[in-house]
Amino acid sequence: MANKLEIANQLLLLSTQIESRLADSDIAYAIEHESERMALAREIFSSKVDDKDQPQLQAIICEVLEINSRLQVFANKTKDEISKLCRQNKQARKATNAYKNNSFL
Repeated sequence: MANKLEIANQLLLLSTQIESRLADSDIAYAIEHESERMALAREIFSSKVDDKDQPQLQAIICEVLEINSRLQVFANKTKDEISKLCRQNKQARKATNAYKNNSFL
C-alpha cells in the first residue's frame, strides 16, 4: 500500500500531465484521467497524515492547488469559447434560414 507522500506525488504528476496535455489541446486526456486524479486526492485526505510527512505533503498539495487554479482558468476560458461558438452557430443558422425563406430559388 502506498503511503500518503507517494499518493500525493502521483497526484502532482497526474495533475502536471493533465495541465501539459491541455496546453496541447488534448482535452480527452484530461477528461479520461480526472476521476483518477480525484480518487488520489480523496485517498490522501481519507485518514490522518503522519506529523513527519505533513510539511512535504503540504508543499505538494500547494503545488496541486496552483495547478487546479490554472486548470480552472483553462476550463472557464474553454467554456467561454464554446459559448461564443454556439452563439455564432445560432446566428449563422438564423441567417441561413432567413436567406432560404426570402430567396427566389
